[in-house]
Amino acid sequence: MIADEAAPEDPAATLEFQEHGLWFSCPAPPAQKTGAYLDQRDNRRLAAQLAVRAAGPMLDLGCHVGGFVVHAAAAGVTAIGLDQSARASSSPAATPLATT
Repeated sequence: MIADEAAPEDPAATLEFQEHGLWFSCPAPPAQKTGAYLDQRDNRRLAAQLAVRAAGPMLDLGCHVGGFVVHAAAAGVTAIGLDQSARASSSPAATPLATT
Protein backbone atom coordinates (compact mmCIF):
# COMPACT_ATOMS: atom_id res chain seq x y z
CA MET A 1 0.00 0.00 0.00
CA ILE A 2 1.31 3.46 -0.80
CA ALA A 3 1.55 5.08 2.60
CA ASP A 4 1.63 8.76 1.80
CA GLU A 5 -0.16 11.15 -0.50
CA ALA A 6 2.73 11.23 -3.00
CA ALA A 7 2.25 9.60 -6.39
CA PRO A 8 4.05 6.25 -6.84
CA GLU A 9 6.46 7.94 -9.26
CA ASP A 10 7.37 10.51 -6.58
CA PRO A 11 10.77 9.70 -5.02
CA ALA A 12 9.28 10.52 -1.59
CA ALA A 13 6.56 7.85 -1.90
CA THR A 14 6.78 4.91 0.51
CA LEU A 15 5.22 1.47 0.84
CA GLU A 16 4.21 0.00 4.19
CA PHE A 17 3.92 -3.70 4.90
CA GLN A 18 3.71 -6.04 7.86
CA GLU A 19 5.80 -9.16 8.34
CA HIS A 20 5.73 -11.41 11.42
CA GLY A 21 4.13 -8.67 13.50
CA LEU A 22 6.63 -5.99 12.44
CA TRP A 23 5.58 -3.01 10.33
CA PHE A 24 8.04 -1.71 7.74
CA SER A 25 8.20 1.32 5.49
CA CYS A 26 10.35 1.37 2.37
CA PRO A 27 10.86 3.52 -0.74
CA ALA A 28 8.20 2.85 -3.38
CA PRO A 29 9.07 1.83 -6.94
CA PRO A 30 10.42 3.00 -9.31
CA ALA A 31 13.09 3.63 -6.66
CA GLN A 32 15.64 0.97 -5.86
CA LYS A 33 14.04 -2.39 -5.09
CA THR A 34 12.00 -2.58 -1.89
CA GLY A 35 14.17 -5.37 -0.47
CA ALA A 36 11.02 -7.06 0.82
CA TYR A 37 11.14 -10.25 -1.20
CA LEU A 38 8.30 -12.56 -0.18
CA ASP A 39 10.42 -15.68 -0.59
CA GLN A 40 12.73 -14.38 2.18
CA ARG A 41 10.04 -13.98 4.88
CA ASP A 42 10.81 -17.29 6.57
CA ASN A 43 14.57 -16.73 6.20
CA ARG A 44 14.36 -13.36 8.00
CA ARG A 45 12.62 -15.01 10.96
CA LEU A 46 15.03 -17.98 10.90
CA ALA A 47 18.09 -15.69 10.84
CA ALA A 48 16.73 -13.89 13.90
CA GLN A 49 16.20 -17.20 15.71
CA LEU A 50 19.74 -18.33 14.84
CA ALA A 51 21.16 -15.02 16.08
CA VAL A 52 19.30 -15.47 19.38
CA ARG A 53 20.71 -19.01 19.77
CA ALA A 54 24.23 -17.76 18.97
CA ALA A 55 23.75 -14.84 21.43
CA GLY A 56 24.29 -12.34 18.57
CA PRO A 57 25.38 -9.86 17.44
CA MET A 58 24.24 -9.74 13.80
CA LEU A 59 25.81 -7.75 10.96
CA ASP A 60 23.90 -7.46 7.66
CA LEU A 61 25.82 -5.90 4.78
CA GLY A 62 23.67 -4.73 1.88
CA CYS A 63 20.61 -4.71 4.11
CA HIS A 64 18.53 -2.12 2.21
CA VAL A 65 15.74 -1.33 4.72
CA GLY A 66 16.96 -3.95 7.19
CA GLY A 67 14.52 -6.85 7.05
CA PHE A 68 16.97 -9.31 8.61
CA VAL A 69 18.40 -6.99 11.27
CA VAL A 70 15.00 -5.60 12.25
CA HIS A 71 13.75 -9.13 12.91
CA ALA A 72 16.89 -9.88 14.93
CA ALA A 73 16.61 -6.64 16.93
CA ALA A 74 12.95 -7.37 17.65
CA ALA A 75 14.11 -10.73 19.07
CA GLY A 76 16.52 -8.93 21.41
CA VAL A 77 19.73 -9.35 19.42
CA THR A 78 22.18 -6.49 18.88
CA ALA A 79 21.98 -5.99 15.13
CA ILE A 80 23.64 -3.63 12.66
CA GLY A 81 22.60 -3.19 9.04
CA LEU A 82 24.66 -1.32 6.45
CA ASP A 83 23.70 -0.41 2.90
CA GLN A 84 25.39 1.72 0.23
CA SER A 85 22.05 3.36 -0.59
CA ALA A 86 21.74 6.50 1.53
CA ARG A 87 17.99 6.60 0.91
CA ALA A 88 17.50 3.04 2.12
CA SER A 89 19.75 3.02 5.15
CA SER A 90 19.54 6.56 6.53
CA SER A 91 15.86 7.35 6.15
CA PRO A 92 13.17 6.66 8.74
CA ALA A 93 11.99 3.99 6.29
CA ALA A 94 14.90 1.84 7.47
CA THR A 95 13.34 1.31 10.88
CA PRO A 96 10.22 -0.64 11.81
CA LEU A 97 7.13 1.47 12.34
CA ALA A 98 5.80 -0.62 15.22
CA THR A 99 5.52 -4.12 16.55
CA THR A 100 2.32 -5.93 17.39
